[in-house]
Amino acid sequence: MAEELFANILFILQKFRLIDLIDILLLALFIYFLLLLLRGTRARQIFLGVAVILFLFFASSLLGLIAFNWLMRNLITYSFFGLIVIFSEEIKSYLAALGSKLPFTTPMAASKQTVDEVVAAVDILAQKGYGALIVFERSVSLKEYVGKGVPLNSQVTRELLLNLFTPKAPLHDGAVVISRDRVSAASVFLPLPNDLVERYRKGPYGTRHLAALSVSRLSDALVVVVSEETSTISVALDGNLVRNYQPESLYSFLVRQLDVGVKR
Repeated sequence: MAEELFANILFILQKFRLIDLIDILLLALFIYFLLLLLRGTRARQIFLGVAVILFLFFASSLLGLIAFNWLMRNLITYSFFGLIVIFSEEIKSYLAALGSKLPFTTPMAASKQTVDEVVAAVDILAQKGYGALIVFERSVSLKEYVGKGVPLNSQVTRELLLNLFTPKAPLHDGAVVISRDRVSAASVFLPLPNDLVERYRKGPYGTRHLAALSVSRLSDALVVVVSEETSTISVALDGNLVRNYQPESLYSFLVRQLDVGVKR
């Protein structure tokens, strides 16, 4: 058995080419960055479990363990189908993020008036200690979420935003989505993937912050969050959240990221 294994390894080494080395390095890099992406989540443990099954499959193939190899082969088949079902939301988010980075996708610009009104409203909401979640739609459509909210198609004004986010107001729960300088919908409930909830369940983020992280990861949306507990202003973009913005720094950031004044 050992001699046969050694002969197989020697045969592989004799046929080894430079392109095979490049192939292996690319695969290793892909797995490395995938592990970084999944670090600290339930998905990481599942991925490592699949990796163990793959290792056992190849090992049993080399050792000639026919029955065990058959079992591992079937486990691999069903594991991949299971992963697609379990992580359908995450897969969709990664593909959407990848699509938003393509050169022919152009984010929607915002007007100075829209940014002025949003910053003014956020400042007042933070002073009053009212929670808020404001989503700027950019190149990736948010119709699947907007369709579940209350359609408005209204002009963006500070008065409207204050009324929407006043506690006990009919539409204060959920997010407001701004698209093409219009409030397209209110009371929009954004997805909360399991991996985000698990990663930050003991962290400092509340439901609004997790929703902001989620939609900024699922798309290229820019999300402004006002914390009801601490009255701090945060911004989520590209799956990252930065806290403790002041009205002036928030205005500068929005102007830069939303290409204020740029005509499309």
